[in-house]
Amino acid sequence: MPEGDERAKKQERFRAFLEARLDGPEAAAEWRANLGRGYEELLTRPLGELLPREALLRLVEAGRRPEVYDRAVAKISKAVHAEAYPRVLRHDATLGRYVPAAGRAKIDALLGRPNLVNPKLVREVLAQEAMEDLMREVLFDALKEFNQNVNPFFAEWGIPGLIKKVMPIGSGAVLKSLDSVRGEFDKRLDPEIRKFLGAFARKALDRTANLMIDKGDSPKFVELRRAVARWLYEQPVGELATAVDAEAVALGREAGVLIAAHAATVDELSREITDVIGAFCTKHQTDPLAAVLAAYDVTYAPDLDALAEATWPLVRTAAKSATALDWASKVYGEFLAAGE
Repeated sequence: MPEGDERAKKQERFRAFLEARLDGPEAAAEWRANLGRGYEELLTRPLGELLPREALLRLVEAGRRPEVYDRAVAKISKAVHAEAYPRVLRHDATLGRYVPAAGRAKIDALLGRPNLVNPKLVREVLAQEAMEDLMREVLFDALKEFNQNVNPFFAEWGIPGLIKKVMPIGSGAVLKSLDSVRGEFDKRLDPEIRKFLGAFARKALDRTANLMIDKGDSPKFVELRRAVARWLYEQPVGELATAVDAEAVALGREAGVLIAAHAATVDELSREITDVIGAFCTKHQTDPLAAVLAAYDVTYAPDLDALAEATWPLVRTAAKSATALDWASKVYGEFLAAGE
């Protein structure tokens, strides 16, 4: 029999043997054992060998392509939203259920930090026309109520009360006349109040901004921030989500994808990322992976049992694929040919 034909038969037998071997009872256990040994070996290898700088930069460059976001990120986020949002709406556990005591302590400390809110942001928000309209209406209602309850000409404790006291007889006619005067007075007062507030509302907002900035770190304002956080902890997740409808969530999701896609194409940001990766690789190029993890105080050891169990079905399926078996048979054939 020609050597080529004999080699081809051996390749076919090897292919069948490998496929059956992958289905054998010991294959999964071997995968777990090899995974552990492989991980231990990885810890001894230099970072530059495991994560070459140029390969990482090519990966970053690939992430800048628009189709990554149009055809993958956007589609995946839409699918996740369609599945997750209805479940969130039905979720009745409170937000605090997911914030442990240690996490609350950290948030509490964060909310007590000085200069937590940017003064420029405060001034920008309060400088908007909508805020000025709101302040004008609030002050108008306040002045009207003050005039109604405190104005000594019309308030019950003022002139009307005095008239009733000094004129027990005949006071009704005087008070009726006073009511007529009050109606006319109110007609003339309203436009004057609005005219006054046209300029004063802006001053009031400026004063409010100054007070918020000056007193933003005072104990009462710190307690305000913490009180809002405590209130949020007590709210059911579903109710918080209901405040933003599905269409609004979708718009936010789509905006986020568009921002990410645009940011990926910004040259300045790309250069910053490249510089960070380059500096990190240069610093740890020759360091073993274990030393790199230790340098950043990463002490977590992966659960290799769970990892092996979760990955074995995928590994077995990939290894039994026609592509993988063809490749393994080809390599085996090359090995046989090299020994002839």
